[in-house]
Amino acid sequence: MSIALLIAIVVASLSIVKFGLSITISTRFIIASLFDFEIKTIDKKHENAAYTIFEATGTKKTLFGLINKKFTPIAVFSNNGIPKLKINQGKLIKTEFISIENNFKSFIDQYSAFSDVGQVLPKVYLVFNHKILDLTGVTKYEQMEALIKEEKKIIKQDDQVYILISLAF
Repeated sequence: MSIALLIAIVVASLSIVKFGLSITISTRFIIASLFDFEIKTIDKKHENAAYTIFEATGTKKTLFGLINKKFTPIAVFSNNGIPKLKINQGKLIKTEFISIENNFKSFIDQYSAFSDVGQVLPKVYLVFNHKILDLTGVTKYEQMEALIKEEKKIIKQDDQVYILISLAF
């Protein structure tokens, strides 16, 4: 890690804490340095007591620079400015816990891949309150559903939950 990157991380951390998570130049630099392609825009999508979710748009040149491929990277930062999660190509879905059971199956089916062995689930993360629930190791939808039901027992029904789905298999 270079000295410039370390200095930018410290400056961004201080500006995040001091200025209430405004996107400063150093924060943009940190988010851009997390990904290996050019970042065009960065939007702050969500902020709660523990995490901030940024969604960006970026391009990467492929096929000897002839084709520009668009990406939607997602980064989750703690409110101390520490990167907690990065997804190179993802989808961010906002919902409430009370309606997650109705919508979750359709989200998973929409972004799953189907092959000879059956359904291959996408990498899924749930961000809510002070928690990032990592469902990437789960191989069956029924297991995901059971984990979400357990979380619903301790979470308020009107709390916002963000579903982050990685589109890269």
